[in-house]
Amino acid sequence: MSSIKVEWKVENELNINHYELERSADGRSFSKVNEQAARGTGSGAALVYNWLDTNPLEGDNFYRVRSVGISGDSKLSQVVKVNMGKLPSEITVYPTPVNEDGVVYISLSNKPAGNYQVSLVNSKGQVMLIKVLNHAGGSSVYSITMEKYMSHGSYMLNVAGDDNIKLTFKVVY
Repeated sequence: MSSIKVEWKVENELNINHYELERSADGRSFSKVNEQAARGTGSGAALVYNWLDTNPLEGDNFYRVRSVGISGDSKLSQVVKVNMGKLPSEITVYPTPVNEDGVVYISLSNKPAGNYQVSLVNSKGQVMLIKVLNHAGGSSVYSITMEKYMSHGSYMLNVAGDDNIKLTFKVVY
């Protein structure tokens, strides 16, 4: 998965309370994605701040820093644009075979928001588990615990999204 490291340097930080990092997809409509307290000591030393955007937008990402003073006044930095291109969209399941703890992870990378239905089917075709993942969009990892009563063997893990695309993964427990 790709990330964007946003870094800014401040010279002579005086009377600053905190910094708000803002992101936008279009360069006009920004929203706050991070806030950091000012570390200025008044010594005049240059300070470097940074934040790792682990869930960047597909395509253009615009960033700006809002410095908020102790009295509440604020100033905006220049806008910087980073283009991520088209990020791969995928679903992966791991580990297989499943570890002794019986936990299987389902990773949704750059998938649209929606409900993803997960079902676990044994070799006899019996549905052993059904779970709905309410995915907010972007990338997330979900876990499913294989119940102690389940016998060891091969299972089919089905993942179906709102788009009616169904993926099947072989899971060995």
